[in-house]
Amino acid sequence: MTTGSIFWYVISAVSGAFFVLAGLLMEQFSEQKLPKDINDFRRCKCIKLCGEWFVIGGVLIEFAVGIFSTMDAWENDPLNRPIRDIVAVVSIKVKGGDFNEIDTKLMMHGKMSWVSVLKMFGSDGKPINLGKDTLVSDDFSTMYLQPSINSDRLYLMRFTGVSIDSNSNEPLAKEINRIAKTGIEALFLPSNVEIIGGNVELIVNSNIRKTFTILPQKIDGDIAVGKFFVIFATNSSSENPK
Repeated sequence: MTTGSIFWYVISAVSGAFFVLAGLLMEQFSEQKLPKDINDFRRCKCIKLCGEWFVIGGVLIEFAVGIFSTMDAWENDPLNRPIRDIVAVVSIKVKGGDFNEIDTKLMMHGKMSWVSVLKMFGSDGKPINLGKDTLVSDDFSTMYLQPSINSDRLYLMRFTGVSIDSNSNEPLAKEINRIAKTGIEALFLPSNVEIIGGNVELIVNSNIRKTFTILPQKIDGDIAVGKFFVIFATNSSSENPK
């Protein structure tokens, strides 16, 4: 709701209240005054009738203000806006050990390569695709949490999605509330590494955030090109603008 629209809603609401107050005063005045003759009686009757119409008009104005302000608030609610962009900021803490990241990238559509893909799932375990976006990360940074090269490591990644063009079928930002879990296909991690923790922060339209927690888990199996090791994160909290 913009400042300009708020101003006009306030003016309209005050006008409606003024009409109601004026109408009530007119009715009260017409009932308290004793008519002196037939003409005075008719004048009092006319004042009372006008007062009733003032009250009705004021109530209608207040009713209209309520409807339009509600519609305006709904349309301007960030959760009711179409999804324009999606970003995920991910941190993964891995238990230390003598291993190196794998220099392998995932080919997408035969054009670009990525080191990791993030997918979203509902509470029923089915994938959720917000629009036509694929969240991908083409690189990662590594932080050693202790001086030793075999210390615990913190991997930081930023996943981005393809911008969505305006169309009548585009999903609304509130669809983020359907996401219960995310899965990160991290091909750069070798087998048998242990995930200590981490988090995934999903950001829609730059101002709607939802956080997922990466619980301790272990990646088992032999590394092979085309095989994805999925690190799951479950929903822990959400931060939406009021």
